[in-house]
Amino acid sequence: MTLTLSSIPRAPSRAPLVVLDVDPDLALGRVGPIGLAVWHGPHSVRNVERQHRAMRDVAVARPHDAAYLAVLRCDEPPDHAAARRMVDLARELGGRFRAVAIVLEGGSIPRPLAAAIVAGVGRLVPRGAVEERLRFFSTAADATRWLAPDATQAVWDGLAALSGPSS
Repeated sequence: MTLTLSSIPRAPSRAPLVVLDVDPDLALGRVGPIGLAVWHGPHSVRNVERQHRAMRDVAVARPHDAAYLAVLRCDEPPDHAAARRMVDLARELGGRFRAVAIVLEGGSIPRPLAAAIVAGVGRLVPRGAVEERLRFFSTAADATRWLAPDATQAVWDGLAALSGPSS
């Protein structure tokens, strides 16, 4: 039997946002089994480690249906140390997420940032499933419809709350 995204349990449609960590550069939360990250600032080693702690908590709390949604509002690639740390930490969480959605606001992404994301985040989904379980989107609305079709509003509300009043 092939496991597809539609065959895995989803976030309840009214799951509340749990705020995990917030500062001006990075806001982290969870709606049901879906870990959320909104990146406003640089992919520094500190921020990569904060994200890792939050996503590890999601994976431990929801071992069978964890998913991850990141919104990138900064178009700067991580520096070498942060990119290396991103890959190391993603390796530790390897295969624990049923799906990963990355929103690239503005619709384009510099090649170095795309390479860092695929190298690091691609390790979060099961081996051999990167093509079907790691997707890039230009809008958060499209990403939430793909990742959580039964809980789109709850996830969207969570992203809006993490994005702050200026978004």
